[in-house]
Amino acid sequence: MKRRHCGDIRGGVAVLALVMLFTLQGCSETPEYEGISEFYSGLESMTAKAEVVADFADYATSFELDYSYDGENKSAVSVLSPEEISGVRVIMEESSSRIEYGDVSIEAGDAGALGLSPVAAIPELMRLWRGGIVSESGKEKLDETDCVTVTYKTEYDGEELLCRTWFDAETYKPVTASVFFKGRVTLTCNFKLVAFG
Repeated sequence: MKRRHCGDIRGGVAVLALVMLFTLQGCSETPEYEGISEFYSGLESMTAKAEVVADFADYATSFELDYSYDGENKSAVSVLSPEEISGVRVIMEESSSRIEYGDVSIEAGDAGALGLSPVAAIPELMRLWRGGIVSESGKEKLDETDCVTVTYKTEYDGEELLCRTWFDAETYKPVTASVFFKGRVTLTCNFKLVAFG
């Protein structure tokens, strides 16, 4: 029977210690999306403009929206275009929503085909950014911007949706977002002039 030299044993212990150290370091890394959730949960206010494209499969409609969030679970969305409904303002809170513009309906086409109304998209995304269920996350470059991508799984009016957002990795500002319903992208939100308060 061969005896092991003390040097061999010490070498083996050293290797094992290094493996354990690297393993523990890997375990201590915080997923990037947790930082995003913490950031948006503590947000006092946010404003943004966004183009929301609603794809009804046989045609698409584009909306220009002005969005604001007050940090108290209250979102306001103003429609800038199309012209027919320009000026419509929708206030969305935790358990209610209201339209401030006479009897004008902001729905364009069958919202059931989208899974989510275009005007409700950004408030729903904000709710998810603050603490939604994450199904996957990663990193990706989008138009020369390093982004963190986060996909959230949710339900809206009883229908299952996937909502994926590309966040600027440095500022956590949303760059673009897609809503998936019944296996296809039904809403795309392109953000600009995002400001945090």
